[in-house]
Amino acid sequence: MNRDNFFVELPKEPVYNFKVDKDGYVLFWEVASRFFKENIPDAFRFLKGYGDKSDLGEGLRIKIDSLKTLHDIRIHQDDIGEFLERYRKNLMTQKKNPDN
Repeated sequence: MNRDNFFVELPKEPVYNFKVDKDGYVLFWEVASRFFKENIPDAFRFLKGYGDKSDLGEGLRIKIDSLKTLHDIRIHQDDIGEFLERYRKNLMTQKKNPDN
């Protein structure tokens, strides 16, 4: 599988302009749909380490109101950049070691 087209490059100075709730959280769906292109389901699996995916959300502020829909998951606005960087590093590791 070619993962080169799955992730949008991060801006040098992150300006996200997401709608933020009163506690500073953003719908993860908005983050995933902006940065992960057609690979949105993988973004959710990596957020909490579901299936065979690494838990890239460990230590980040994540709220899961329910798992009825993917729209119930939120990430703190200050943790978006860290999650995206972890995901980028994970992709780079997979490219170097495609059998893992």
